[in-house]
Amino acid sequence: MADERLTDEDVMRFIILPLTQPDKKRKQGLIENTVELAKQVKDDVQQAFILAGLLTATNKFIDQEYSKVIREWLAMTKVARIFEEEKIQAVNEAVNKAVNETQKSERIETAIKLLKLGMPFETIAEVSTLDLETVKQLHTELSKEESA
Repeated sequence: MADERLTDEDVMRFIILPLTQPDKKRKQGLIENTVELAKQVKDDVQQAFILAGLLTATNKFIDQEYSKVIREWLAMTKVARIFEEEKIQAVNEAVNKAVNETQKSERIETAIKLLKLGMPFETIAEVSTLDLETVKQLHTELSKEESA
């Protein structure tokens, strides 16, 4: 079903949808949501037609910067679009990884503080959300540092 071609009526609904919103601010949001939805249309010809139609139909009230973004999207080849989407995904994954590493580092710091207070390993694991084995490894490393 997701790979089916849209009917001409569906394509026109895509294009006309933002015109149904009377509030200018909400209209811009609806345009942006409609564009994002249109980008998911599998048929490249229909996708280009919808985006070009949206630009034409909303020309009087679309944000000019966003209009430029749509035109750039239309100008990109399919390969360039795939590359751009993969680039965005890679950046998002790198940011998520950095956030996760920071959070883990903070959890390790918490566990070390609790180990120094002499709390039980199980409690430390529960509070820091680290696994029990990691807490035991941290304890071993702390013991080595203290004896050195």
